[in-house]
Amino acid sequence: MSRNRLALSALVAIAAVVIVMSALVLVRGAPSGVTANQFAAIGTILGGGGFLFAIVATVVAVVAYANSLPRPDLYVQTLEQVAQAFPPSGTWGLKITLGNGGQVAARFVAVRVTFSNWGWQFADAPTRARTPWRVDYSTNPFFSRATWEGGADAVLHPTWPYIIPELGPLNSNFSFGSFAVANDAGEMVPVPVPKSIDLTIEIVADRMTARSFDHSFVISG
Repeated sequence: MSRNRLALSALVAIAAVVIVMSALVLVRGAPSGVTANQFAAIGTILGGGGFLFAIVATVVAVVAYANSLPRPDLYVQTLEQVAQAFPPSGTWGLKITLGNGGQVAARFVAVRVTFSNWGWQFADAPTRARTPWRVDYSTNPFFSRATWEGGADAVLHPTWPYIIPELGPLNSNFSFGSFAVANDAGEMVPVPVPKSIDLTIEIVADRMTARSFDHSFVISG
């Protein structure tokens, strides 16, 4: 349920409670210990309901104003492979260019790349030390997920392309036959190299709903 619908439901609920309580006072009389006058009791109910109604109405107005403000709308403009050779023969990298289809600039942008059928490691120690990408080594020594966070320095203006730092150069877990699994006999056998590199790119930014893009690079050669 959206915030606007939730707030509207709260307003309706308050109005319903006020009407029901006022009707009960008229039918049964004022509650004992509060006041003996029905109209005074109803006035108290209306006053309290009006106060709550005003609070919720203010919240509704603030939420409606926030939702009416223009927002950034980031998307993947281009996606390129940066490779010496098609994996797993050589090093591979990913170059992502973002676009902003919204009306205002996007700030605090972050991009997460998740590979569904490949694992990677940086090709050399210097790259691993200076890369702005934060990787998840839960499948150590290879990773299948990497995150770039632009922070306050990354501002993506509407209609202007923005190239984020390259993810790479990388070696794959299939390089040199290094990726193998045990068969039914307990023997380690190499896993066939996939025919494509499948990945999902997620984009988030301040005041923007997260977006997700799926892509595949077909491996040839």
